[in-house]
Amino acid sequence: MDKRFTRALAIFSSIALLLALLPASVLSVAAEPDYPTIALNEEKVVMITTAGDMANFLFTPTEDGTYAFYSIADADTYGYLLDKNEEQLTYDDDGGEDSNFFIRWQMTANETYVLRAR
Repeated sequence: MDKRFTRALAIFSSIALLLALLPASVLSVAAEPDYPTIALNEEKVVMITTAGDMANFLFTPTEDGTYAFYSIADADTYGYLLDKNEEQLTYDDDGGEDSNFFIRWQMTANETYVLRAR
């Protein structure tokens, strides 16, 4: 067997072994959730008719700053703000008018957030 091929194969095997030892979280790149987007000052109308159902939207601010999200509904609504990995940052139940949610959060430009309503 050619020595150059043996060395290349040995190096390739070593790299493959190292990759196999790394935790999956290091190797995987988190993809953004596949939800519709919402833009600054855009109003979205959603119908949530079954308890536990949720509406999700992606929001990516273009500037650092404090942003607010709220609901206007006849029923009790809950709002959640999550990071792009869907880790909860904050939530609100009745901070808005009547039984509506109101979320205010300091956001970083070009970071994607998930707004969840139920």
